Amino acid sequence: MNTSSLTTLNRRKFLKASAITGVGFSIGMHSVAMGHGHSEAAEMMGHFVKVGSDNTVTVIIKHLDKGQGVTTGLTAIVAEEMNADWEQMRWEFAPADATKYNNLFWGPYQGTGGSTAVANSWMQLRQAGAAAKQMLVQAAAKAWGVAADSLSVDKGVISDGAGKSVSFGDVAKAAALETVPQEPALKSPDTFTLLGTHIERKDSFEKTHGTAQYTIDVRLPGMLYAAILHPPTFGAKVKALDTSKAKAIAGVKSV
Repeated sequence: MNTSSLTTLNRRKFLKASAITGVGFSIGMHSVAMGHGHSEAAEMMGHFVKVGSDNTVTVIIKHLDKGQGVTTGLTAIVAEEMNADWEQMRWEFAPADATKYNNLFWGPYQGTGGSTAVANSWMQLRQAGAAAKQMLVQAAAKAWGVAADSLSVDKGVISDGAGKSVSFGDVAKAAALETVPQEPALKSPDTFTLLGTHIERKDSFEKTHGTAQYTIDVRLPGMLYAAILHPPTFGAKVKALDTSKAKAIAGVKSV
């Protein structure tokens, strides 16, 4: 392969080429995307959960996923408390807003590290999921003119036990108008049906098909790139610096 070919071969093109040569791998993958997605119309229910008119439930993930699986683990915590169907669950990374998405172990700072993602989000996301479920159930109860505690939820479907049922998506708009409960009732761990079981990772499809977005994929207007020159030996310090040749290279802004 010549130099020009090397410079134009990015990660996505490599994966596409691999799919051609590795037919078995390609066939073995699911044809339906399991990664994060956005519904056409979604209603926020607190800071961490939004329910779409298409019946998707999206969890706002405040931690970066560095391969440890937080986009699956944290999504599962919410799904468990909501009694949602795993297939309807989606995720998306939180915006930069430490007032809402700070790492509880780090104080007012937003960040990921030290194996803190699940530990510090555990109760926060359980409460977020339980609150969203309560809001959805309350909306259905008002629509049917019945008591909320007479309804049950299973795999994302709210039922009255007498044949009447409704999906999360159908009552999402009304549910978003409900007050977010501050102390929603949490499930007892002995009633968990999702946590503790083997579930498919939510990020596998996009990572293996080349659609996952990484920092290296970000392109912004006027964006510059930096490169670090490391010393040849550990602990070495700069003795002299001649930047003339570097600055003479077209495109170099600063050294």
